[in-house]
Amino acid sequence: MSTRRPVADPGWDSDAAIVDDVFIDRTPRRPEVRDGLKWECRLLPLIAPLLPLVVPVPYEVPADADGPWRVRHRIVPGAAAPPSALTRRDGVAVGRFLRLLHDLDLAELGLAPRFDSLAGVLVRMEAEVVPLLPAGLRERGVGLIAATR
Repeated sequence: MSTRRPVADPGWDSDAAIVDDVFIDRTPRRPEVRDGLKWECRLLPLIAPLLPLVVPVPYEVPADADGPWRVRHRIVPGAAAPPSALTRRDGVAVGRFLRLLHDLDLAELGLAPRFDSLAGVLVRMEAEVVPLLPAGLRERGVGLIAATR
C-alpha cells in the first residue's frame, strides 16, 4: 500500500496527493475534467523534450485498491519563488518559455486542439475561474479575458 498525503494547494479541477514522496496523483473532481487529464497524458510526453525546463509527464493509473482512476507523474523538484524575489530576467525566461509553448503546432505533433471554441473556454473561465481569484485580482482577470476576445 502506498503512502499518500494531500498537496497544500491542489487546484480547482483535481484533487492531488503526493504518493510515496515520489509522485503526484491527480483525480478529477468532476467527470468532464477526466478528458482534460487524458489529453495531458497525450500532449505532455510529446512537448516535454521540446521545452527548456522539466515538464511533468503524466500517465493514467486505473482504479485500484489505492484509489479511483487518476493520472500520475513524478514530482518536479523545486519550490515556488516568492514574488518579491523574481527579477526582470525571470520574467524574460518565463516569456520565452510561454512563447515556445504557444508556438508549438499541435497538428505537427499529431494532436487536435483540446477545445473547439476559444469563446466557450473564455466564458467558462470568467464564470468559474475569476471568482476563485483573490478579490483584488478579479477585475484584472476579467480584463485579461476581455483582451483575448
